[in-house]
Amino acid sequence: MIRNKEIVLVSLFFTGVILGTAATFLLQSIVGVDMKIYHSNIKQQIRLITDFWGLFFFILQDRFWELAACILLSMTVIAYPVFCVLCGYSGFCMACMIATATMVYGVRGIAAFLAVVLPHYFFYGIGVVLLMLQSCQRQQLPLRYALQSYLIIGGIFFIGVLSEAWCNPWLLQKIL
Repeated sequence: MIRNKEIVLVSLFFTGVILGTAATFLLQSIVGVDMKIYHSNIKQQIRLITDFWGLFFFILQDRFWELAACILLSMTVIAYPVFCVLCGYSGFCMACMIATATMVYGVRGIAAFLAVVLPHYFFYGIGVVLLMLQSCQRQQLPLRYALQSYLIIGGIFFIGVLSEAWCNPWLLQKIL
């Protein structure tokens, strides 16, 4: 059942999307015309990726600390205000990236943006949404359920790390 807190989070995300799109179009002369992901040297570096295990452990280390910070944050009283800011900021940044990619590279820019963020951001998104929902219901959850949900969220993030290290380079090699 969706409650007012969840509606606020979704509303802030879409407000960020609208503001990010508007800011990109209003400030298009300032927005970087060259996005790094489209440079030919980046394409070459992506094609040369062969150490997927090294990439996996690098990403795992990086994402572990982000997940740990989010879990610890979700246990505090400031979780909801911080998640509100993160929702708006995430929508703003996503809209800026998509709008810039579209302005500079047209439809190909959207395809490349999706290749950069999929499939791993799908899993990260699910994990963050579950953390946000859990923080909204923090006081109503028994400890056992909270621990189980943190394990499930950790598993979802782990699947995201696997897809970021293995699927994403393969997709980028095919698309770029």
